[in-house]
Amino acid sequence: MIFFAAILFAMGLMSLSLSTNIILSLVLLYFTGFGMIVQFASTNTLIQSLVDDSKRGRIMALYGMSFLGVTPVGSLLLGAISGAIGVQITLFISSIVCLGAAALFSRRVNIVKAALEY
Repeated sequence: MIFFAAILFAMGLMSLSLSTNIILSLVLLYFTGFGMIVQFASTNTLIQSLVDDSKRGRIMALYGMSFLGVTPVGSLLLGAISGAIGVQITLFISSIVCLGAAALFSRRVNIVKAALEY
């Protein structure tokens, strides 16, 4: 589920970067936002289900801290890049990075699940 949500998010971002029609852009924003929310909820669920009960609070604190700490830095970086090369190109590059991260995550999550089953 996480992999498909990440692909929906990345493809929505990619399509949005190529769109010049306002109505189409609004529809694409809906699908992009839906993919993002499903990905966040699925990631949260996966982390909580894989982590041992005694360490769940600590892991969720680290997850929340890393999520809230990295987001402003990424936003600042993307804002600086978009000022130099343009918003559409920045969104397109961001969507490619999201697709790569989704592919890497899908390969790694099965390894983690298998290791925790033993």
